[in-house]
Amino acid sequence: MRRQITGMCRQALPVVLAAGLVLGAAGMASAADANEFRPQLERDFSALVQPMLTDGDLVAALKAIPAPDDPSGLSAREGVWQAELEAGSGPMTTAATTGALAERLKALADGAGVKLDRLVVLGPPGEVLATTKLDSDYWRGDEDALSPVRAGSTDPAVQDVVYDSARRIFTANVSAPVVDPASGALLGVLTATFNIENLL
Repeated sequence: MRRQITGMCRQALPVVLAAGLVLGAAGMASAADANEFRPQLERDFSALVQPMLTDGDLVAALKAIPAPDDPSGLSAREGVWQAELEAGSGPMTTAATTGALAERLKALADGAGVKLDRLVVLGPPGEVLATTKLDSDYWRGDEDALSPVRAGSTDPAVQDVVYDSARRIFTANVSAPVVDPASGALLGVLTATFNIENLL
């Protein structure tokens, strides 16, 4: 479960992280806005993740992923994804974490250091194609912050800081498009999840 942080004091964050508290709406309000991390997130994305967008191995692995048999079957695939998460494993989630694209993501994430918690590549509709760590969400096409990226914007989309109560960490996602260098066509969206504690 994730909760959006609408206000958060930078000085208080390490204390909250150490205590492992789940903040309620009243506790989220403070003098500082969650977007105080935006400049640093944009800098770290530019330095650590931007070069990945044109990584030849990543682009080749992304282009090699076959299109789904039923492009309109996102709801059914979401159900399979959730069932496999509950069961602990399955072909769909295994493919997302062990295929050539996932392996390339892991190598790139390892080279980026502890600031990155997860890398995910989404297909143009918003479904997970590959990830370095499994997450509860398969389809993210309804996330407003991703709309400009999926519509063709090349500017990184910075999402709000959230608290992941299951893992007890604060994170923020930054996303940008991966395009075919030959045609300019959108191949997918690379989303980098930053561990806010490791940005401090």
